[in-house]
Amino acid sequence: MTCYYLKIILTTLKFYFKSSDLLRRALLTRGDYSMEDGYSTNIGGNRYSFAYGDSSWKDFFNDNNSTQIIKELLICFHGKTLSFIQLPPNEILDQIINDFLETKLEKDWIYYFVKNPKILAYCNQKYACFVTEEISEIYLLQGKKNRRQFQRIETLCLIFILINPESINQLMSF
Repeated sequence: MTCYYLKIILTTLKFYFKSSDLLRRALLTRGDYSMEDGYSTNIGGNRYSFAYGDSSWKDFFNDNNSTQIIKELLICFHGKTLSFIQLPPNEILDQIINDFLETKLEKDWIYYFVKNPKILAYCNQKYACFVTEEISEIYLLQGKKNRRQFQRIETLCLIFILINPESINQLMSF
């Protein structure tokens, strides 16, 4: 029964935001909710989904680990709502993300996915391939069938820096 209400609340949040990448990043502040979705023979690593499309979100809602992450995010969201009554929901999620970035000591892959909104934005269908969990071994995929349309996170950040040199401080501080 509780899971049913969590689905309704999160579905409402998902449709409220123009870009649910903000919601995906906020979910990552509570833990790794990515779901294994096969193996990429082109890259040689497991492919993971960060919930894209109705079937992927449905799988997300039915996953026990994801249910716990949803609960934790909603508790945090509720706490922030009480503290910042005037803020709209997207700004509350931004606050949750900022709190995470300020307190996170380990700079693992989750930290970088949360810190840089362009990472998930690059992944059109929200897939990434992990050869290992080292940042240099994670590939961002444009779709499930990547057909050579993928980038390492490090390469993508260099491209952003070349396009806009002032953005170096905003992207990642390795």
